[in-house]
Amino acid sequence: MPATLLSTPCLLIPPMPALAGIADTTLCDDGITNWSPPNLMDGVNYTLTNQLGDTLANGQTRVEGSYDLTAWNECGLVDASFYLGRSRIPAGEIIQSAQLCKGASITLDFSDNESHTYQWSTNDTNQLIRIDRPGEYVLTVSSDHCISTFRSTVALHECDDACKAEISNVITPNQDGLNDLFKVGIDCQVSDYKLFIFNRWGQTVFSASQQEASWDGTASGNFVSNGIYFYSVEYKARQNDHKVYRGSLSVLR
Repeated sequence: MPATLLSTPCLLIPPMPALAGIADTTLCDDGITNWSPPNLMDGVNYTLTNQLGDTLANGQTRVEGSYDLTAWNECGLVDASFYLGRSRIPAGEIIQSAQLCKGASITLDFSDNESHTYQWSTNDTNQLIRIDRPGEYVLTVSSDHCISTFRSTVALHECDDACKAEISNVITPNQDGLNDLFKVGIDCQVSDYKLFIFNRWGQTVFSASQQEASWDGTASGNFVSNGIYFYSVEYKARQNDHKVYRGSLSVLR
């Protein structure tokens, strides 16, 4: 509500405090930033009172609720009421670096569990995009008036076509029969095959020694959380050619 004048106008210097900028607002909740009164003049004292009638000692808050702000100086006193809401800053993950083989394409996707607005530097507005060119890709994620920015750098890589591995970087293990499994496709028979999948803390959630093996998105019989995981694939191909693939994959359910 508008500021309320509680005393007669003062013709002296300094003038009355002004609370015209106090209105209902939403704070982007980063767990650090506090709300504090905007644009108060020098020499102005103020108190901030919550809906329980408690006066906040430092005049700052990030707790959602209704508040009364009272400001005064030598010329008088004014007060204003407002409601402070909180909105979560978009949080999630994106592959920070990826390799792209010539003539191929890869998927960049943002892993989160919320409904947001997406804007890629390619002008795409989907949660994931398919790209076939190296470069830096920037994603802006918006929720209400809170914004987060994420970047992914894609480098061009010379890939050997002999006994190459085709590795997916997104799985959706929701048991609908579509993209439920992480697979490593190799177009020849190999030896000394080793596949490891790690979580972000470096813990192994899956391993295999058979090239036909696939991962269903579980660890110890339970589905893992959505997010970014890391794989390591090693094997010997024709003429004992040692091949190593390491990268990231997203689990979205």
